Amino acid sequence: MPKNKPSDLLERRKIEKSLQINYVVEAGAGAGKTTCLIRRMLSLVKSGAITVGQMSAITFTRKAATELRERFQTELEEACRTEQVSEVKERLQQALIDLDESFLGTIHSFCASLLRERSVEAGLDPEFEELNSIEETQLQDNVWESYLLNVKFDSPQLLDSLNNIGIKVTELKPAFGYLSQYPDVLMAYTEVLKPDIKQAFERLTLLVKRAKQTLPSQEPEKGWDSLQKAILKANRQLEYFDLTIESNMISLLKIFDRQFKVTQKGWNTAGEAKQFRDEFNNFAEGNVTPLMQTWREYCHHILIEFIIPAVRLYEQERFKRSTLNFQDLLLITRNMLRDHPQVRTYFQGKYPRILVDEFQDTDPLQAEILFYLTGQDTDEKDWRKLIPKRGALFVVGDQKQSIYRFRRADIETYNLVKRLIVAGGGEVLKLTSNFRSVEALGDFLNPIFRRIFPELESPYQAEFSPLQALRPNGNAAVGVRILNIPEEYTNKDEIFSADADLIARYIRHSLDKGISQIQPDCHSSGEQTLKAEPRDFLILLRFKDSMDCYARALEKHGIPFGITGASSLKNSRELIELYKLVRVLDDPDNQVLLIGVLKGMFFGISDDDLYQIKRAGGNFNIFSPIPEEIDTELTHKYGNALNKLRDYFNLIGQSMPTVVLSKIIADIGLVPFTIGINGSQSRCAYLYQAVELLRHAERSGKTRFDQMVIVLGSLLSASNEEELNLSAKEENVVRLMNLHKAKGLEAPVVFLAQPYKKVPERVEIHIRRQGQEPVGYFAFTRQKGFQTECLAQPLGWEDYKDDELRYLSAEEDRLVYVAATRSKNLLIVSRSLKDKDMRKNPWALLLEGAAEELIVPEQAVKLLDKEDLTVEFKPQHFIEANEHFHDWIANSSIPTYRTESPTGLKRNLFTHEIKRGSGGGISWGLVIHKVFEELVKGEDELDRIILMALQENGEPPDRKDEVIQVVESFRKSDLWKRIVKADIRYTEVPFSLKVTPNDPFFAQLTMEKEDAIAVVLSGVIDLVFKEHESWVIVDYKADRVQDVSDLSTIIEYYSQQVKTYCHVWEDITGENCSGEIYFIDKEQVMSVC
Repeated sequence: MPKNKPSDLLERRKIEKSLQINYVVEAGAGAGKTTCLIRRMLSLVKSGAITVGQMSAITFTRKAATELRERFQTELEEACRTEQVSEVKERLQQALIDLDESFLGTIHSFCASLLRERSVEAGLDPEFEELNSIEETQLQDNVWESYLLNVKFDSPQLLDSLNNIGIKVTELKPAFGYLSQYPDVLMAYTEVLKPDIKQAFERLTLLVKRAKQTLPSQEPEKGWDSLQKAILKANRQLEYFDLTIESNMISLLKIFDRQFKVTQKGWNTAGEAKQFRDEFNNFAEGNVTPLMQTWREYCHHILIEFIIPAVRLYEQERFKRSTLNFQDLLLITRNMLRDHPQVRTYFQGKYPRILVDEFQDTDPLQAEILFYLTGQDTDEKDWRKLIPKRGALFVVGDQKQSIYRFRRADIETYNLVKRLIVAGGGEVLKLTSNFRSVEALGDFLNPIFRRIFPELESPYQAEFSPLQALRPNGNAAVGVRILNIPEEYTNKDEIFSADADLIARYIRHSLDKGISQIQPDCHSSGEQTLKAEPRDFLILLRFKDSMDCYARALEKHGIPFGITGASSLKNSRELIELYKLVRVLDDPDNQVLLIGVLKGMFFGISDDDLYQIKRAGGNFNIFSPIPEEIDTELTHKYGNALNKLRDYFNLIGQSMPTVVLSKIIADIGLVPFTIGINGSQSRCAYLYQAVELLRHAERSGKTRFDQMVIVLGSLLSASNEEELNLSAKEENVVRLMNLHKAKGLEAPVVFLAQPYKKVPERVEIHIRRQGQEPVGYFAFTRQKGFQTECLAQPLGWEDYKDDELRYLSAEEDRLVYVAATRSKNLLIVSRSLKDKDMRKNPWALLLEGAAEELIVPEQAVKLLDKEDLTVEFKPQHFIEANEHFHDWIANSSIPTYRTESPTGLKRNLFTHEIKRGSGGGISWGLVIHKVFEELVKGEDELDRIILMALQENGEPPDRKDEVIQVVESFRKSDLWKRIVKADIRYTEVPFSLKVTPNDPFFAQLTMEKEDAIAVVLSGVIDLVFKEHESWVIVDYKADRVQDVSDLSTIIEYYSQQVKTYCHVWEDITGENCSGEIYFIDKEQVMSVC
């Protein structure tokens, strides 16, 4: 493929051959980091130094871990096929057999496996569970509410202290979540004396009143300037606020904690304008600003002392529940290894070789864990003093791609680890050959990177290393191009819309005209020329917002695309509408919710329709009748909506919540709708992802419908990082993503879009790790519109803030490096010509080079006029669209199948009044079903299961003894003895079976008046077991029949249901089956078929 040989061949050979040396491999973009890691793993196996089960390879994400495992297995298979030395071939064959014994995964899953293996030393329940992001958000919410309740009743003085400084409890919740991410960091605070604000307040009051008297009586033509607005705002506070309250004084002083500019024409005289500007600015500089800083320092210890107990309570609650978050996994593993030398020795023997990928993004705790697992002295507790054993540690990373400081990644820790490895006899290998990009990209980017990165590394920034691009330029478009957005687009939304439209049109033209792209030929060492496909294009955004703008442009031009890194679930319109719908089902009397659903995307009832319904006397409730006075068309539309909602409501209680939700999704047609939107599966994947997360919650005990609604709401409010792909193969789509999701990815053509948004300088925490214990300096903030206001800060915060800004500024430069190095052939950088000095362009560093302008062909460009950013519709368009829509609805509404359940059949086919005793009912039956299910599965901890089942189904805990009595009776029954002896047994077996009209069984499922369409029969069988080569189905019934004479009636009532189960089972398995009913109250088994 490359025409030039890599200049780092010696370093690459060392990776494969020098297996007894510890290495830090600094591999630039496109250098093949993962390939180097796999080749060293392969060499270790071939050499016989270790078995594959003694190897641990740690990656940054689950996706990367899956890719690593697949590639390593492929390399093992290929090496085994071609190896000539029999001894080495045997090792490779054994490695393939034992591959599952190796650890290839994330650091968090690695730590979890260590903790489960040595849970006693870790002080953990070995059955602990790992919290996902959704569960953690829910638990945080619960703990925060519990803490506030405790404070309210037990420590009300803490709330008083917050009120005294003018801070609301609700404003502190984000800080609680943020500080919970740093359990290993000691948060610094100092108790500062409260400053005297009265004198400054009185002087400011006099100044405001004097200035107010000089303001014009009418607002100037161009509006009030910033100082005039501040004076008017302060004057209103002086008139209406209780200024004996200290927090109100502070509120007024804050207004003038800034420097003002004035518009002289807006004042009575220019002299007055300049005079008051100088007076207020001088007063701010000499009085307000230093006073406000002291006030924030005074508030800091009050807020820290309020928050830290909540953080500790959250930690206690996690351990109480035996649930750990990601930081717990790291921290407890670190503590276990540090404090237990024998555990260290054990794991060093089990994993003598540890390899780490993407090490530049390591959490400081991860570095400690790695040194404890590889260090020679197992008694040394200070990890900085440890020297790794020879060949035990191999790390691969690239400082220039360290971009996750917001997730605790620390470039200083990376540098420290590098120095420690070198001090212990290891080496640093630099890989600069780039197999990804063409030479034109390297020629353009290297001079820019030389300006960005220093010659020698610093605590803040990685050192410069050249990008040696090895691929030839070829005949296709290569290098860097600038996509200019005309000056006429002046605000952010207009610029982004025009940018998105140009990008979409360029892609559309490339696809339609078959524009060629050069690609490496996997079958030879050269290049091949191929026609452009959607997968050849990657659009990168610096920020998550506005991603929908680019998605709409791609959708408009019929380009298939997939979105990653946009907080997908919370931005999924389909899930938001689905959440509204299930909330209505959970609270059918809520008229506001119902109106929202009726107006939404599922039913499309307009405001005018709702007005007509209400005017005709309608009541917005799913069970209310339809008013007779509304017209036929609206009657049909509104009636159809209510019927659907009633059907969905009736599903609740018949099946598990996620089954109900899945049926609703299928009935609405959300899956084909989302797939059909843009030819991509991404939006559809969000539905499946949500359902899967809800199933996980269901398995954790949240089995009621109302609980599912709460969990779904949490899903939509949480930031879920996991992405779901419906297909095992890569989709042929344009990829649209946030930059932080793009690391490790590549594409022939990369667009750096979103050219008009400044990176905010927001700092909340700075951590210093020089001592034995890291110390954190945290500033409390709150959002006020588009601005961030500092509420409280530690002493010396300005210095800490400036230091942190240096780290963040250096990271922004590295983000530009990551973005620029994703391209294989062509890098297209967007620029707004309105932003002449490029202060708001996150890609400004790349625009310093002499790049050509991207020329989008005329036939592809019909650049949006400003007027075109909104679409004009004429009334006729609505009429035509409405007619077409109703025709489409009519055709689509013709049913091709209907759904039915055995439970529904029994209710349809037979009704009879039977007297039942008290204490039974649906909830009691669900309790017994759950307990029997766990009993048959072999669950020993029945006390816990019983209490959980009672709680989940709304039954009082004091019925526990009653349940135990039922269980004991069941265990003594002949049925239980048969179950125990059975070869095979299944509990709570779900099924679905399609029955067509030509099936003999169809007649039993259909009433005469019903259409002859297929029936999809679905349900859940309580128990199936096999005895004497025949299957037996058992249905539990908790009915408490008072009159013995009614028993035969109730058997007849339930027999159709059990017979249906038997027919389904015989149809599915092709084997004989009999059916029985176990009456729990009577302790009797009745055979029905």
